[in-house]
Amino acid sequence: MVPQEHPDSNFRVARESLPLAPHLHAVNTMRTAEGAAEDYESLIRDFVAVGTQFPVPQFDLILLGVGNDGHTASLFPGSPVLAEKRRLVSPAVHPESKQARVTFTLPLIQAASRVAFLVSGAAKSCVLARLLSTAPDHELPAALAAGLSREVVWMVDEDAHGGPGG
Repeated sequence: MVPQEHPDSNFRVARESLPLAPHLHAVNTMRTAEGAAEDYESLIRDFVAVGTQFPVPQFDLILLGVGNDGHTASLFPGSPVLAEKRRLVSPAVHPESKQARVTFTLPLIQAASRVAFLVSGAAKSCVLARLLSTAPDHELPAALAAGLSREVVWMVDEDAHGGPGG
């Protein structure tokens, strides 16, 4: 919920990094988080077809990051948004900064044909090990997001993977 040109704006990063400019849709940060989430969910329902496996719109690919605490999107450990079953997009709150956010919910992420996670930096090595273990820690939102998707791709740098040979 920061302006599009703000250094913390995911929209700004996507616009500058990906050659998808005409296909990017920004969250309306001039509204409340609740109103912005409702608007963005309507946009998704208008543009993304419902899949065959889940009764919600199905993206071909959802690209996500992973935080040091195992959060993804703005789905933080212990957040009430993790229990959301009906909404596709929801307001959320950062647990430390209390910053208002808008996030995809687990039903929308889990319906995607593919979910890809970008994981970078040594600070993520411990949480990545928990996510990639044979019994992933389902207290971690990223593990929940990956759980039902048909294809999960992990793009991990050497530092996050524990260094050379990690």
